[in-house]
Amino acid sequence: MNDLQSKFPEIAVEADGWDPSEISYGSNKKVNWKCKQGHRYLAPIKSRTSMNSGCPYCAGKKVLKGFNDLKTKFPEIAAEADGWDPATLISGSNKKVNWKCE
Repeated sequence: MNDLQSKFPEIAVEADGWDPSEISYGSNKKVNWKCKQGHRYLAPIKSRTSMNSGCPYCAGKKVLKGFNDLKTKFPEIAAEADGWDPATLISGSNKKVNWKCE
């Protein structure tokens, strides 16, 4: 058996709306996932099994408003944002932005 359910049951539990027993664990097909925190995202099966990737929001690779954005994590710093929305930027980003102190 080379299906995802048989080879990687710990990853298969995060399948969101598809049957992991019907798709190969090495497939490049992009499918929906739901992590243990409840975040939904799209990723290739192979990236989960051979590259050990997981939820991009939990890993801090993609911003999710209300979870890992600058406004949520550091509201006192976000209050000094000048002309941009701190809810659209992940905390710890290297992006250069304008600031305005109190």
